[in-house]
Amino acid sequence: SKSIEDGLWKRSTLTGVGLRGKTVGVIGFGAIGKEFADMCTKLAMNVLVAPPTGAISLLSKKAIEERRQAIANVGAEAAESLEELLRQSDFVSVHLPLTDQTRHFIGDKVLNLMKESAFLISTGRGGVVDEKALFNSLEGGRIAGAALDVFESEGPKLADDEVLMKLARLDSAVIVPHLGGHTEESQAAVWDCVMERVLEELN
Repeated sequence: SKSIEDGLWKRSTLTGVGLRGKTVGVIGFGAIGKEFADMCTKLAMNVLVAPPTGAISLLSKKAIEERRQAIANVGAEAAESLEELLRQSDFVSVHLPLTDQTRHFIGDKVLNLMKESAFLISTGRGGVVDEKALFNSLEGGRIAGAALDVFESEGPKLADDEVLMKLARLDSAVIVPHLGGHTEESQAAVWDCVMERVLEELN
């Protein structure tokens, strides 16, 4: 809209990237990761799912089989390793909870394995992405772009986060304030759920 506002017709510089046939890597295959993978396969994308961030040996045989089946159910494929996923993916979408193990999980090591033409998407939890490392990767042209809905600094102290402010100024970064589920419908659904729980407790 900025180019139109400026009275310019710059179509040649505003070429997008199609999704059909592209590969998306999903890191974190919980409820939201599964929904995301399912949507991507419906868009005719190839979906790779990263191995669990924890030791696979800690999962029971039943849990491993259920995970394998869930991946198959959405038409995705399990990557043999995180490195394989990163090297093959045109988009990498992160859906991890924030724990001591996952803090800054997406850092220099991960970003350096991504394609230069790849895009990072982070809509899970702030802190999983090392924002300084991401800024350096974007500024240096190591990856093509990033979209973030969650950050280490959120709320009133947002403007004090120098790294995040530098990220937000990059043309290759799309930054929105934790709006993933911020629609009229989703907010109404949340309140319906809260009221149902309250009534259950009262009864």
